[in-house]
Amino acid sequence: MEAIIGQRTYYACVMKLSSIPKMFTFTDWIEFTAEDREQRVLNKKRIPDIARYVLDNEDGYLFSSITASYKCKVRFEPVSSDGLGFLEMDLEEANFVINDGQHRCAAIAQAIKENPALREESISVLLFPYESKQRVQQMFSDLNRYVVKTAKSLDILFDQRDILAKVTLEVCESVPAFQGMVDKDNVSLPARSEKMFTLSSLYDANQELLADKRNSDDAFFNELVITGVDYWTTVSRFMPDWQRVKNGIRPIELRQENISTHSVVLRALGGLGAEVMKQFPSDWKNRLADLSAVNWSKKNREWENVCMVANSVVSNRQARLATKAYLKRKLALPLTESEEKSIAHLTARNNADTASSNGALAKKEHSETTESQVNQSAYLAQQRRRQTNRAREVQIGNVRESVSYSYQIPIVIANWIIQQGKALPRIPNFVHPSNSGFASSAQTKELKNGCFIEVGDDQGRLIEKGRELLNACGLRDVGFRVLLDDGTVKNG
Repeated sequence: MEAIIGQRTYYACVMKLSSIPKMFTFTDWIEFTAEDREQRVLNKKRIPDIARYVLDNEDGYLFSSITASYKCKVRFEPVSSDGLGFLEMDLEEANFVINDGQHRCAAIAQAIKENPALREESISVLLFPYESKQRVQQMFSDLNRYVVKTAKSLDILFDQRDILAKVTLEVCESVPAFQGMVDKDNVSLPARSEKMFTLSSLYDANQELLADKRNSDDAFFNELVITGVDYWTTVSRFMPDWQRVKNGIRPIELRQENISTHSVVLRALGGLGAEVMKQFPSDWKNRLADLSAVNWSKKNREWENVCMVANSVVSNRQARLATKAYLKRKLALPLTESEEKSIAHLTARNNADTASSNGALAKKEHSETTESQVNQSAYLAQQRRRQTNRAREVQIGNVRESVSYSYQIPIVIANWIIQQGKALPRIPNFVHPSNSGFASSAQTKELKNGCFIEVGDDQGRLIEKGRELLNACGLRDVGFRVLLDDGTVKNG
């Protein structure tokens, strides 16, 4: 079809997908200076994702038109007065420049290789005459300058293919604390908003909470909804500040003084939930009770350099890790090495406060010992017990390997198995050939053969996993022992 836009004649046509790789080849623009390029440099990392979108949604994928400029003479022969006709051009001379859609073209070519049946489907193509380098550069700018990526909240709200998006919407409607309190339009809450949460922050929190279940083969929608609703309903029982809104305080007043509804906290709660449910499948609800004792006030100086910097809440990766670590410590859950480091400044501050307090209390008579002193002594004793129970050595047969942390136990065993010339099996959420096969909340380490192992468990479970790994490699008769700092020996 011949048509006019911007006082220029162009042609709109429909092409078989099989024609796309033949007609549109790619110029390696990286060899040109930025000023001489007529298109952006092709980002090859984007191509597999777009191709996978096509292959995973063959019954409903959708593309906008490809726009290209041709460099040859053409002849248009109309067959009617409404612009329909035949367009003739020498394809060898056309030398197309793709103005818009080069990543779509590359992805179509890749998808066809995996599923040749796609060759018979079609896509619309707009063809413009090539005028000059300046003109095609302007076309690229015009086609891309005013394109605005949709807000994440709208993606979640409208995407019918994303099971987690649908689960999150169900959770919003089923958990009393969320009902009527979730902004489904904005990625961040406006200053005067009467909502407490954003849809996007709850989506991210559920992504952490349900990561293991979404990666399993039996991840059914209803099961995910039940888990999500049950978890967030339980959490809300131990969040008195959320209840204050239901009892009359305005959300804006809560947000001004409190961080409990912030995205960084919700995401940390989601990751916390995944670990608590995994470690305590029958008792996880009781384990969450200590959340009620957390001081969520922005004035609580413990949040500084955890998820607050200069009195402002931050939600970068480090803040998310530190916030989760902070909450795990409040719930007396074991921390990984990276989590310990993320809140090391709090430990140092507490030690300094303790030393100061001890100095003041030492000046008093022994008979004047207060309840706070007793509690403090108990805390210090608990810390000493925790330090003396740290893993010191792993023994496998006659092999002895010194360790500093419990998370190193399965690493030592896995590396020993590799040294015996045996291949490690792939075990879901435990051992994978790459670091991309784990839940987003997993704590992983690389082994000698390049595989990765998940180590984010308590000491007892890490010893059990060492045994499971030996058994999976046919080494049931091989025993091992773990020596602790206090002299205790635990057999695996």
